[in-house]
Amino acid sequence: MDFEQELPTILYRINRQSHGLVLDVLGPTIEVLSRPSPQDSGLCVLRGVIPPGIIVPLHSHEDPEDFYLLAGSQQVLTQQAGGLQWIDAHAGDYVRIPPGTMTPIATFHPSPR
Repeated sequence: MDFEQELPTILYRINRQSHGLVLDVLGPTIEVLSRPSPQDSGLCVLRGVIPPGIIVPLHSHEDPEDFYLLAGSQQVLTQQAGGLQWIDAHAGDYVRIPPGTMTPIATFHPSPR
């Protein structure tokens, strides 16, 4: 990696107040916190809440899907050397799903995620 390269610093201040657009996606809610602009790399930040007992269906994205758990826990289906395996993710964990990876996300635990 070339550390001499000039990279812009991007700072997003995300407060706890609603920014307006909240989508109900058959149980989970997704709130748009920041939208990509032509000047950045297309970063879009969302706040999601997945209620207990809900499974986000098998899906994929063209870009990586990254999320940081603020509270609760959930399970993510991952491809491991021995095949598919559910991985537990808990508050404080950061999860990165590579582009084009088909994965569902499930919450089987009693508190919201």
